[in-house]
Amino acid sequence: RRLLSQRLLAAASDLCSCSSMPSCSSSAASLSQLPFRCLGTANHAPSTPPSQVNPTLWQQHRNLWGPTAATLLPQSTMPAIRQDGDLSAARMASPTPAMLKSASSAFPPTTGTGPLTVQYPVQPSYFQDREAVVFDMGAQPVRVQALPGRVFNVPVRIDILKRVVRYLRAQWQQGTHKTKNRAEVRGGGRKPWPQKGTGNARHGSIRSPIWVGGGAAHGPKPRSHAHSLPLSIQVMGYKSALSARANEGRMIVVDSLAPEPSAQHGGKVKTKATEQQLKRLLHSVPYKTALLVDSGPYAADGGELLRRGSRNLPWVTILPWQKVTVYHILKHGALIMTADAAAAMAAKLQEPLPHHAARPRRMAWWSEQQKAYRDALTELVAAQQQGQA
Repeated sequence: RRLLSQRLLAAASDLCSCSSMPSCSSSAASLSQLPFRCLGTANHAPSTPPSQVNPTLWQQHRNLWGPTAATLLPQSTMPAIRQDGDLSAARMASPTPAMLKSASSAFPPTTGTGPLTVQYPVQPSYFQDREAVVFDMGAQPVRVQALPGRVFNVPVRIDILKRVVRYLRAQWQQGTHKTKNRAEVRGGGRKPWPQKGTGNARHGSIRSPIWVGGGAAHGPKPRSHAHSLPLSIQVMGYKSALSARANEGRMIVVDSLAPEPSAQHGGKVKTKATEQQLKRLLHSVPYKTALLVDSGPYAADGGELLRRGSRNLPWVTILPWQKVTVYHILKHGALIMTADAAAAMAAKLQEPLPHHAARPRRMAWWSEQQKAYRDALTELVAAQQQGQA
């Protein structure tokens, strides 16, 4: 990463050194000390380098950041930069039509849109916090709770969801498939006929793979289908799945999922009453199945009462937030989370990864690079607005 930072610094220095950038001239002195100064302006043609720029460095810049990096920065929105330690995954909050038109690579690094990113009729303002209305079990609004935008409002990547679901299902596959080879099939211990003199083809056993009833050649054996997947990809899968449900309006946040005991039945929780409460919550959500997420079987926001009242409902699945996977979120049509579970899951997904936390000096250095990068983009946008004014 340090070597990449040095190369980007050299490339950005040559890109920003040309005289055809009036919008950045006012901030050239303050931006000269930053590691990443400019990703390009409208005066830089995306296809051909300016005369003052080294063509080799220009091509390296395009190969790293993609063709959209040399287009105009958004004028009215602040670029939203990701915090998970990957500067190349920076996304613009509201990409302009010119940026969307020039996004020809499969993974555009600066726009958040592409062939593998889910597009919605109304473009979300990515990485901005969401305001979720918290309901009670009677479907009445209680309060408004802010959900972190870096967990519940990120670009929904189809390829990441596919990789995570495949990783989970491969872990869960039993792998007990087994066929018998020629040594394991019963019989075939003697030679069926002599080697010569009969006119038949020579054979040594009637359990050879070419015989009917013989053993299988190269058949499946019991094994584990599990494979590895980087932890950062798994975290991205969680964020994409939660953002997808939030964008589709299929996620509901409640204050508590604990049903109220019925006074008419001796203080017991009735399944029919619980089902009516859940359907009242989901009256405006298209669903066939629902996933209920609480803080655990002994927590106050769901607990044992919720599991007693819903265990006979075939379309309901109850899980604590620690055991929820991307597969569970995508499998069910609706997601009902308690406010405590949503806050705990968001805090867990925003923690530094273990291999980052184990190196505090490198983590601190990378945080400084990110802060300098965000400050540089902020000054660029401000300088551009002043130049247009």
